[in-house]
Amino acid sequence: MNLDFRASQFDVILAAGPNLPFWPARGAVTLSKLLTKHGLKVGWIGGEGLRAIGMVPKTPAGCIVLAEDSQKRVHRIESRAIVRFSRPAEIPMPFQGSTGSRVILGTKWNALGYEADWVRKKTPIAILGSGNGAFSLAIRLLELAPRSPVTIIETSGAWEGKRYSGWEVMKRRFESLGGRAIEGTPVALDESRGELTEFRVRDSRGVRIIEVSRVIAVGPFNTHEGYKEFPPGSLRFDLEQTSLKGSADDSAAHLAEESLSHLLGVKIIRALATDLGKSKTELERIHRRAKNTWKSLKNHLDSPFEFQYQGKFLSRPSTQVLHQHPGTPNLESDSRAVASIECIENISCRTCESACPEKAIRIDRGDTPSFLLQDLCTGCGACLDVCPASIPVLLQTNPQSSQAKLTLSWRTPDQKPARGDTLELRNRRGDSLGTGRVTESQLDRKRVTLEMGEHLIWEARAALVPKTAADAQVERTPWTDSEQFLASKTEIFINGEKRLVETGSTVSRALFKTGISRPGDQLDCTDGSCGRCEIEIDGIRKLACQTEIRKGMALKRDDAKSTGAYLCPCIGLTTETFLDKVRQSKISSPGLALEQTGCGSGICHGQLCVGNALALLREEGVAFARYVDWRFPWMDWKLDPGRRR
Repeated sequence: MNLDFRASQFDVILAAGPNLPFWPARGAVTLSKLLTKHGLKVGWIGGEGLRAIGMVPKTPAGCIVLAEDSQKRVHRIESRAIVRFSRPAEIPMPFQGSTGSRVILGTKWNALGYEADWVRKKTPIAILGSGNGAFSLAIRLLELAPRSPVTIIETSGAWEGKRYSGWEVMKRRFESLGGRAIEGTPVALDESRGELTEFRVRDSRGVRIIEVSRVIAVGPFNTHEGYKEFPPGSLRFDLEQTSLKGSADDSAAHLAEESLSHLLGVKIIRALATDLGKSKTELERIHRRAKNTWKSLKNHLDSPFEFQYQGKFLSRPSTQVLHQHPGTPNLESDSRAVASIECIENISCRTCESACPEKAIRIDRGDTPSFLLQDLCTGCGACLDVCPASIPVLLQTNPQSSQAKLTLSWRTPDQKPARGDTLELRNRRGDSLGTGRVTESQLDRKRVTLEMGEHLIWEARAALVPKTAADAQVERTPWTDSEQFLASKTEIFINGEKRLVETGSTVSRALFKTGISRPGDQLDCTDGSCGRCEIEIDGIRKLACQTEIRKGMALKRDDAKSTGAYLCPCIGLTTETFLDKVRQSKISSPGLALEQTGCGSGICHGQLCVGNALALLREEGVAFARYVDWRFPWMDWKLDPGRRR
C-alpha cells in the first residue's frame, strides 16, 4: 500500500541513519514484515527519494521525524516508535594518523577497494579488527593477489577467553593463504606521500614497525550490545547494520541483524498492538528462537579452539580432535571422494548444510552430535562452493597406492592452473608442505584436485601457484595499453597533472580507485551527509561525492596531512582534550559530555567520533552501553532556502 508521507501518521518508522552502506537493510526488511503482519502501519525513510534528517522526541514515547525528499522539501512525520539503522561501528580508537588518507573504512573498501587499479600490485596492507568481516576482507585480498603481505591486527582483546573476535575457521583460511595475525595497539601511521609508509604498533614486546601502503579499519572494536532503546521506554531504538549487501561471506552478521530485528519487532508489537489474541503464542515462539540464535552467535567465544602443531604438522592431540570430529570421514572404509568438514569450533554457520543436495550434512552439536553423514555424501562438492572460509575439502585414498587426492576451493581469478601443473601445498597456518600435481581443474566450479602423498591429505589445506611461475606472469593492471582500458577511463587534471580516472564515477570514488586517497573522503558518503569531501573543481568548491567525473575537469587538491590523534577531526578535538574537559567539569551524563566538549558538533555530526567518545566515557564511568545520541540533525543540513553544504 502506497502512503502519502505528508498526510500520514505511522505506528513505526524505519529510518536509515546517515551514510549506510546500503538501504533497505536486511534487518529493516525482516522487521517490516513482522510488524505489518501483526497489524502495525510501518513507514520507511531512506534511499535517494527520501532521507531522514533527524528526530524530535515526543513525551513519553514516539517522535516526529523530519525528512527531506529529492526536491529538497521537508516532511514532518509522526510515529509512535522509531528504529534507526546505523552504519557499522568501524572507526578505530584515535592514534596519530588515524584520520589521514591512508586509513580506509571497511564499508568503503568493500564497495570500492576490490575494483581499484592498484589492488593487485601486492602492496602491504594492514587490517584493524579480527571479526569475520575483517578476515573475509583479508581472505579475498589474498585470493585476488596471492602472496600479498596482509596483516590483521587485533586491537582490543576484549573477547572473553578468546584472543580474536572472529571464527577460528576464518582465521585458519586467512593464515593458510599466507596472512599474518597479530595483537597490538596502533600508535602512529606516517602520512608521507610515498607508496609505502611505517605503521607503528605496540604489542607485549614493545613497538614494532610494519611497512604498509594502506590501513583498513573493519573492527569490531567493542562488543556488540544488540539494539539500544534510549531513554528506556521511549520506543526510540537504534540498531546497527551489520550485514553487507550481496555478501554471503559473513553469515554471522546476517544472523545477528535478523535475530535482533525479530527480538525488537516482538518488543514493539507487544508495546503497540491492541489485541494480540492468538498471535501471542506465535510471538513467544519467534522471541524464543531469535533469543537462542543471538545467544548461539557467541558460543565460539565461550569455547575457543585452535589447532596446535609439532613442526609443520598437527600435534598428536590436535590430530585426535580432528579425527574424532563428526565432520571428518573415515577413509579406511571408503575409497570414494568424500567431504571433510573441519569446523571444530562451535560456530553458528549452517551454509554447507543448506547447500548439500543429498542432505548429507546435518549439524547438531548437542549431546549426540552429528555433522557429516558419510554414507549419503556423493562427493559433489556443493559444500566447497558455498563455504565462506573454504573449509570443506574432498578426500580420496587408494588402497593400492601411496598417493591420494585432495580437492580444494580455488578462488584466484587471475591464476588458472591446468591439469599436470604443480602447485605449492600449504598447511592450515600457511607453512609450505611441498608440492602436489593438478589432476583435475574445475575452474568453472572454483576448485582444483591435486595428487599428493597420502600422509599430506590431512595436513594440506591450501595451494598456491609456485612463486617462480607466478613471477613469470606479467603483473600489470588489467587492460593496460588496451582499447578496453582506455575506453573505461576519462582524462582529467589534478593539480595541473594529466590523469586517467574511471569514467562514470564520482570524483571521490574515481580518485580512490586510481590510488589517490584524501582524509575528507574517508566516510565515502554517497549522499553528501558528512560534508567533509569538498574539493576545488574548475575553481569552485564542490562535494567530491556528489560531482560526476567529466573530461577535462581540473581538480585542485589541498588536503592537509592528518598528524594528530583526533577523536573528532571535524573540530580538531583530541582524545586527551576531550577527557580533560570531562574530568575537570565532573560531567556525569554522556549527553552533557558531548555537548560541553563539542564532540559530534562538527560537519559530519558525529559519524566519525561519537562511537569512540561514548566508549571513552564508559571507561570513565560516565556513559552506559545503551545510550544513543539522538541530537538533531543527524547530518549536515540547514533549514535555509536552497542552500545545503
